[in-house]
Amino acid sequence: MRAWVLVSTLILATSCAGAVQAMAAGTLHIRPGLYAPNASETTREDYSNGGVNLVVAKGGRKITEAGISCYTGSAPTDGLPANDEVTIRVPHLIAITATGTFSFSGPVTLTPEETQSEITVTTTFTIKGRFQKGKIAVVGSDSSPICQSQTLTRMRLHYAR
Repeated sequence: MRAWVLVSTLILATSCAGAVQAMAAGTLHIRPGLYAPNASETTREDYSNGGVNLVVAKGGRKITEAGISCYTGSAPTDGLPANDEVTIRVPHLIAITATGTFSFSGPVTLTPEETQSEITVTTTFTIKGRFQKGKIAVVGSDSSPICQSQTLTRMRLHYAR
């Protein structure tokens, strides 16, 4: 009987240790700071740069700032000035999962400063991606109907600081 209890305890302890190791292996260490594209990746001619910046909080589990700059094109919506740049910022923190993924999709309100006009505009914005190891630290996509159709929607971000 004692041998059975001992064997059962050892099996349970080994299983628990394996589960803890598996969870630790799935956790990605994300450095706090700024993530941004290389300039050469966002300066293609005739394209809105669609440059995305992310700021990760200390601890690496939340994005405190996420934003994009894009051009409105020659026929913008919502009374925006033509061929001008707007800035879209996510209105709240975005959680980063243990495996390094994140996403936001919803309405955003742009201030007159962000629209570079005298009006406030509400639009939608979608951003999703994942952190990874290596030189390219974040890959993903983003979009908003307020940006011209040529806007780059794929992002490849590097750790900047």
